[in-house]
Amino acid sequence: MGFYSDRMIIRSYDIDQSRQLRLSSLLKIQQEIGELHLRAIGLPHDFMVDELGLAFVFTRLNSVIYRRPRMGEEVKASTWCPGVRGLTFYRCYRLEDKEGNILIDSMASVVTVDAKEHKIKRPESIPCFSEFEYRPDIASTCQKPEKIKLPDTFDAEFTRQVMYSDTDFNMHLNNTVYADIICDYMPGGMAGKEIGFFSLSFISEAREGQVLKILAAKRDEGAYFAGECEGRRCFEAFCRFKGSE
Repeated sequence: MGFYSDRMIIRSYDIDQSRQLRLSSLLKIQQEIGELHLRAIGLPHDFMVDELGLAFVFTRLNSVIYRRPRMGEEVKASTWCPGVRGLTFYRCYRLEDKEGNILIDSMASVVTVDAKEHKIKRPESIPCFSEFEYRPDIASTCQKPEKIKLPDTFDAEFTRQVMYSDTDFNMHLNNTVYADIICDYMPGGMAGKEIGFFSLSFISEAREGQVLKILAAKRDEGAYFAGECEGRRCFEAFCRFKGSE
């Protein structure tokens, strides 16, 4: 099964002040539809970790937002893997409305690691992946994520402690929380801004009790972010607003 989809309703807890899907809820939908896809082909998270000793680690993510769905709207969420390049898997995500119009396209780069030693495994070295079906025939409107070119200087600096509710079964800050951090520490606030594109790089883990140093900068083309934890860079991000393309 190289393609997986499911229909869902945007719930009241998925939205922001505008009654539209919040960025972190988008990432949660993508995380869940990806897990459902893996479960459907016999590779759920608990089997991967407990039986195979493997884990998927997301390294980068791009999202193109044409329209955010509203509270109560029915959407179709889909995911597929277009292929592999070197050590990296690519996974695509799509949200469509009831008429089949693309609302949001995303693409993530993923590596497989040894769950205990955190060493990257080559895809061809994992026997259970040999029959995984790739779908390069399904085109995404989102480009493959690349390294984010950050500005030389930042305009603001914040600190934020990683709390218990930020963490997941991997015992570190869940990737979806970075979308909330982007919105919470947006220079000038989120009022009047509509994000049309964002890019995230997940560089290292941040665990409960650790303190993030968040750097932010507003430029004509959008907003940039970098996060550091105990002297290590843990994430980078860029957002482009609609109207500034």
